[in-house]
Amino acid sequence: MMDTLLISNQPPSLDHLQDNRPVVIPPERSEAAIREGVRINFHLIGPCFAFVKDNPDLQGVVKLDLTITPGGRVRRTGVIDNTTGNRGLGRCLASAATLWMFKPVKEEEDRIVTVTLPFRLR
Repeated sequence: MMDTLLISNQPPSLDHLQDNRPVVIPPERSEAAIREGVRINFHLIGPCFAFVKDNPDLQGVVKLDLTITPGGRVRRTGVIDNTTGNRGLGRCLASAATLWMFKPVKEEEDRIVTVTLPFRLR
């Protein structure tokens, strides 16, 4: 059952940088770095599998917005789309994501970024 909630093949997207400097994506916020951070932190969404276990026919995608600070902490999360019809699952994933840590960025690239991260149930 643990393999039914996956990070979607759709890549995480860097939605916006929260300042007016030219768009330069720090390597610590690249698609590969975000995916690696999610992989490392994936165990923290364990409690969310209860929603899948209780609803074995549950399908769809939950998209989360994550705001990541330069230090690598997730400052804010939100569910921006949830096609599963299960609001509890979306809230659980968003809550778990607040515990995630990503690699910090270098000080000269001191930016807060927001990424969209899709989860797919199948």
